[in-house]
Amino acid sequence: ALPDEQVRSWLLPPVYERLRSGQGQFLAELRPATALFLRFGGLDYDADDDAGQKLDAYIQWVQRVLAHYDSYLFQLTIGDKGSYLYAAFGAPVAHEDDAARALAAAADLRATPPDFDFLHGIQIGLSQGRMRAGAYGGTMRRTYGVLGDEVNLAARLMGQAQAGQILVSKPVADAASQSYHFQSLGRIKIKGKEDPQPIFLLQARRLPSTQRPATLFTHPLVGRQREMAQLQAWLALARQGQGQIIRLEGEAGMGKSHLAAEFAEHARRQGFHLAVGTCLSTAQDTAYYPWRQAGRAFFQFDEQPLSLQEQTEWRKRQIAHLETLIKEANPAWLLRMPLLGDLLDLPIPDNPTTAAFDPQLRQEALFALVTDIVRNRAATEPLFLLLEDVHWMDEASRGLTLALARVTGDVPLCLVLVHRPPLEAADPLLPELARFPYHRHLPVRELSPEGTAALITNLLDGEPSPLTAMLIQAQSQGNPFFTGELVNALRDTGAIYRRHDGRWFLSDAIFNTLKEANCLTRANGEWQLAENVSLSAAELGIPDSIHGVVLARMDRLPEAYKLTLKVASVIGRIFELELLVHSHPVEKNRAVLTRQAQTLESYDFTRMEIPPPRLSYIFKHNVTQEVTYETLPEDQQRELHRVIAAHLEHLNPEAVEQLAYHYNRGGVRDKALLYLERAAQKAQREYANETALTYYNQALALEERWGWRKGQIEVLHILGRREEEAAALQKLEAHPDAPPFDVAYLWGRYYESTGDYSRAQTAIQQARRIARRHADTTRQARCLAQLGLIARRQGNYEQARTCFEDALSLFQGQEPQTEEATRALTQILNELGTICRQQGQFEAAQAHYERALTLSRKTGNRRREAEVLNSLGVTAYYRRDFATAIEHYRQALRIRQAIGDRAGEGTTLYNLASTLMDAGDYGPAQKAFSEALTIQQVTGNRWEEGNVWNTMGVLYHQLGDLLTARTCLQQGLGITREIGDEAGQAYILANLGLVARDDGDLSTARQVLTEGLALAEQQDDRYLMSYFLTYLSTVSLAEGGAEEAIEQAKGALDIRRQAGLQAFAADNLATLAAAHLSAGHADRARACAAEALSILDACGGEGPEFPQADYFACYRVLAALGEEPAARSALQAARQLVTDRAAKIRDPLLQQSFLKKVPINRQIMQA
Repeated sequence: ALPDEQVRSWLLPPVYERLRSGQGQFLAELRPATALFLRFGGLDYDADDDAGQKLDAYIQWVQRVLAHYDSYLFQLTIGDKGSYLYAAFGAPVAHEDDAARALAAAADLRATPPDFDFLHGIQIGLSQGRMRAGAYGGTMRRTYGVLGDEVNLAARLMGQAQAGQILVSKPVADAASQSYHFQSLGRIKIKGKEDPQPIFLLQARRLPSTQRPATLFTHPLVGRQREMAQLQAWLALARQGQGQIIRLEGEAGMGKSHLAAEFAEHARRQGFHLAVGTCLSTAQDTAYYPWRQAGRAFFQFDEQPLSLQEQTEWRKRQIAHLETLIKEANPAWLLRMPLLGDLLDLPIPDNPTTAAFDPQLRQEALFALVTDIVRNRAATEPLFLLLEDVHWMDEASRGLTLALARVTGDVPLCLVLVHRPPLEAADPLLPELARFPYHRHLPVRELSPEGTAALITNLLDGEPSPLTAMLIQAQSQGNPFFTGELVNALRDTGAIYRRHDGRWFLSDAIFNTLKEANCLTRANGEWQLAENVSLSAAELGIPDSIHGVVLARMDRLPEAYKLTLKVASVIGRIFELELLVHSHPVEKNRAVLTRQAQTLESYDFTRMEIPPPRLSYIFKHNVTQEVTYETLPEDQQRELHRVIAAHLEHLNPEAVEQLAYHYNRGGVRDKALLYLERAAQKAQREYANETALTYYNQALALEERWGWRKGQIEVLHILGRREEEAAALQKLEAHPDAPPFDVAYLWGRYYESTGDYSRAQTAIQQARRIARRHADTTRQARCLAQLGLIARRQGNYEQARTCFEDALSLFQGQEPQTEEATRALTQILNELGTICRQQGQFEAAQAHYERALTLSRKTGNRRREAEVLNSLGVTAYYRRDFATAIEHYRQALRIRQAIGDRAGEGTTLYNLASTLMDAGDYGPAQKAFSEALTIQQVTGNRWEEGNVWNTMGVLYHQLGDLLTARTCLQQGLGITREIGDEAGQAYILANLGLVARDDGDLSTARQVLTEGLALAEQQDDRYLMSYFLTYLSTVSLAEGGAEEAIEQAKGALDIRRQAGLQAFAADNLATLAAAHLSAGHADRARACAAEALSILDACGGEGPEFPQADYFACYRVLAALGEEPAARSALQAARQLVTDRAAKIRDPLLQQSFLKKVPINRQIMQA
């Protein structure tokens, strides 16, 4: 293997980090991205010896520009008639403003530096949409790329652009409409697109917030409907001439600015003129800093340039512009115009009058002039003045604000001040403003859970998994800034990642950290944060920006209050006052601590959770509790945990999880072991496997006990963590007190799950001998059942059946007397049914399943009942009894949904969808497939996901949508190859072969089907072999190989007749009829057609895979042989099948696709 440093230099940094962190399997994904294509000319590679160096310098500059916007160059193509390059924004790293980043980069790339004056003809095209990002190429040569329809469109737009133009698609223009100006060029015909596409020309960047503060926010405002309604009501009063002073007050990160920006945008739409200023912490000593920005916007100044030389000219123009405005408004004000230079930072020369003003008079005169100008303007146009971060406002600005406030009440003016709450009302501005009757105060508090969820989705531009959303919500507690910072930090560090379906999930590292800290529980098949969980022990690495906000607030507290807050943080997010009193290392006075708790609540660190007498508080933010906890040194943390645990044990000894946590963190070994064991056992009883595993791991880290090790192994086996399971088994085997049966049986289960069947059989046989020595019938039956399962896994169905029948005989026809025996018998019956079904003995299979069903219902085992119902559905499906299969599936589905069996629900939905599809009910089938796919992706069941993709491909194939069918099948094939599912690969190859055949690509069809047949033969799956031979026979016939088609069709026919699959034989007989006719065997063709029609007529077309195609093949054969009545009858039957199935399709578009896009259906209807 290559050294990491050498590999790293060849990989994009995000790709390298994902591969290094073990997330390489998630490189391939569908994600929104923006594609940029740039064409350039001017390099003469033949005549200019320096062309290579020039190109290198230019590309390095391009890469620096792209890096500035966190983008990467993916492709560079050199040509005689011009060269072009391709970059993408949003992959492999996504940002909420990728379209705007791409446009900014495009503008920079268009403005090439003088060093590259040899270049000419820069043309740029951009488009945005959902693209496939991931690795491309073979095993020896691979690259990371971003491909999709929008990539092609961006390239076409580059070609359409004139020199110096940047053309963009509508999605890009829409996404960046708040930041850039575009000119619509109408709809233009683009190669590769059926319809003309709307195209836009990038003109210029929009000016920032001075005119439209809403342009600063890339995501819509969410969760503030109530606040917006109130603000709009106050604005309506202002518009009517009842001026308003509105204060938006909220803690840092509450989304005050976003709310104010949307409010300002609403005011603009209502006809208000906007002027916005922002205070800075670093500009608190700069006079009129916020009003300078607002004043320039008010007077509609041009944007100030950066160049000093240009600034001189700019100032002259602005002074002349200001003089014109003042003269038009009121010529008498020109005398005081020099005072406006103080406000607007313009060098307006004093006149003799203003030169004589002392500072106080100068300010008073300025305030009077400003208020006059504002009131005069408001009389003709309603005004909206917005000042941000007023808590950092300079003294001069406070005076001007108060002066304006005094004259606001009787003009159409809305003065909006946005600020954080002061710890105490020391600022004189706020009490003064509160005196006015038109003063309004709107607290901006935390978002609701629904608002936070919407915000997370907007920030990620995709839906988070439930656990991801819960973690972010738990951390941010409705604070939009915290939410945004956390989302950005998690995304930037790879702590969350986007799967191919667009959803966001926690990384393995974060997920495992939460599990280790007992922070997770499982409900309704989904991982969730445990109720009222403390995340302080999880050590998730909260970003420093959030730390800073919390620590700044804490530092403003008196020392005694900070200590109380720290003690409370060790207790947990929720803390009882009683426990706080007993645990506080310094203050023992209840009355003092009560007052401190009340003060902390008033400062918004906590809020009351439970009223007296059991007075409890909760940290308002999880992050506050975490950051507070982390300020304590480890020795202080341990000591506080010990004290808290001792008092908690006295107050609430049943709180085993809390006691395990505190005693373990406090280093009290014996007590920690006691409560870790109790907590693990409790979690196991509740089927909280990850939680149980965490407790077992913690206990075993302190002391080795065989019972805990066995519990750990059982949980690991359920979770499928095989390496850890093997390591734990070795330790169990070495333990002198471990029971031999348990050791042998657990090893057998492990080896079976890893595919080491020889060792599995040896271990289970050893366990069986131990059980026989102890005359333990139930354990013997368990061992035989496990041996049968191993034999079935190997494809040895006869041996498997013998094992299960031997196990069944142990019960001697008697009903089991214990719960363990009942479980064993039910499993044996279910497995026997499956063996019989796979051997084509459907009646025997049904009998075993029905007995298992009766037993499951008698014992109330709903999960097993659903499993058996699903198995009965599969059996009915194999018998082509679709109605019975659908009924069984729906019964199983209702049970699985009721009990929260998500994995089972996904399986049953898949089976139901497949059956609906085969029955011709495509609309409901599509819906069921979609639901099944979602469940499999959410639960991470790659094996089942591959199955769903496969059968979805079949569905679209049957509808004639060959492109979508191929896409689905290739998705499934990729998954099955990735997980090593050879059986799944074989089934998908069979369907890919059919798609290629129907698309006219016979060579590909033969290649794919031959590969699949080899896999089926390796697995000794005769049922699957019959399909490959059937499909290959149709390909051979289409290629003109009649004799080969006859041989293949006969091979398939023999297998199906031996299995009793008479209905399927019609497919092969119809092919044989056509092949014999092609080979000149008229009598044989006639006989095969007659036999095929006999089967088809008997089953009414229900059973064969392609009954309409079989009828049509017979029609052609009989017509060619001159048997017109029989031929017409066959054609009529084919048409009837097509029309009947089409009639079941409720969606008109799907119905038309079925009739016109499926070649055989189209031929039948046109014949």
